[in-house]
Amino acid sequence: MKIKSLKVNNFVKFTDFEIKYDGKVTHLVGVNGSGKTTLGLTAIWACLKGIAEKSCNGQLIGERYRFIGDSQKTADLELVLLDEKNNVELKIQNKISKDGNKITFDAPVGYKLPDGWLNNLLSIAFMSTKHFISYSSKEQALLLGIDTSEFDKKIEKLKEDYTYSNRKIRDCGEIKFVEKVEYVEISELIEDREKIDDFNRIQRENTETICSLKEKLEDLKAQKKYIEEQIEKAQEVLLTMPEIQLLKSTDEINEKIKNSEEINRKAVEYQNYLDKKSQYDAAKAEIDTIKNKAEKVKQEKIDYIKEFDFGFKELSVNDNGELLLADKTGHARPIKEPYFSKGELELIVAKLHAKVTPDEGLRLRFIDDFELLDEKNQEKIINDLLNSGFQVITAQVSNVNDTNKDNVVVLSECKKV
Repeated sequence: MKIKSLKVNNFVKFTDFEIKYDGKVTHLVGVNGSGKTTLGLTAIWACLKGIAEKSCNGQLIGERYRFIGDSQKTADLELVLLDEKNNVELKIQNKISKDGNKITFDAPVGYKLPDGWLNNLLSIAFMSTKHFISYSSKEQALLLGIDTSEFDKKIEKLKEDYTYSNRKIRDCGEIKFVEKVEYVEISELIEDREKIDDFNRIQRENTETICSLKEKLEDLKAQKKYIEEQIEKAQEVLLTMPEIQLLKSTDEINEKIKNSEEINRKAVEYQNYLDKKSQYDAAKAEIDTIKNKAEKVKQEKIDYIKEFDFGFKELSVNDNGELLLADKTGHARPIKEPYFSKGELELIVAKLHAKVTPDEGLRLRFIDDFELLDEKNQEKIINDLLNSGFQVITAQVSNVNDTNKDNVVVLSECKKV
């Protein structure tokens, strides 16, 4: 589909103006303010999509009355398109008033148009490189249909989880290995010591008793007759008494009790080490899990982006959903100046335009500031666009005497010279 002609009446500063476009290249030449962009972009856009005062589906945004001239209350646009495949002309008209747009189109009887044909006819965002690069990188990706917001939200959530787990690791501080020490139960040692003390007390008492009885026995022997009965009683008592045993030492228990505080301090250190190590290992495991999840989501995002074929292997979308393209050095850059030259941007956007434009769509490229490109780049860009099936309209500031190209329309004050 190509543009054959455009009529504008009372649109901006144009009154009863008609221009016929070449099927390949049309050069619009004139000083600034002569109406080049109006004829090459704005009027075509306004005719096909209309003018909206608020953000709407592909429409020009602006106060409609600013586009209506002074000679009447409406602005009238008429665009004639040529369906080259079927050799059929289509006429689209838009009557713009302060209240809205009235878009109509005429087609030959029996000519079938697909659903949504008018809306899909022109990829406005890609028609002009200057317009395309005015979008943010994220908006550019969305224009290509690449919406990574779902993956980006998952990655952002995993980043938050990673930060939280990393904070738990930092809270653990430096973890130094501590040798394992068993906790000493002091109360058991004291109980053992008390048993020994009781044993020794009994033994002392027994020893004193035995000694006393022996002394008494000696006295009784001296007074055998007098104390014979007492001796027998004493002997009976002796027979019931246990044998004298050696006293047990409490030195070992006392030493253990003395050392138990240091041992228990080491045992507490060891337990703290185990607790902190367990906490660290758990947080480390969390981070490993988060990393694995993030890598999986990133791979899903990469696979999702690879589904889109826009003719660039180096095209990518970062974590913020921004469209990027590798430059000559291999670094991913936004599709904007100064990362790419004007000539590079024209070809890049044209290539993207070709991919997103339906077969029945209007492959039209508007190149503003064409004079900023050197002749070599001008020729290369025009040839590449024509070979890709584009119709090209250029706008350049130039004096008519400096122009030796074919298909040139020279404008002055919104009139054809």
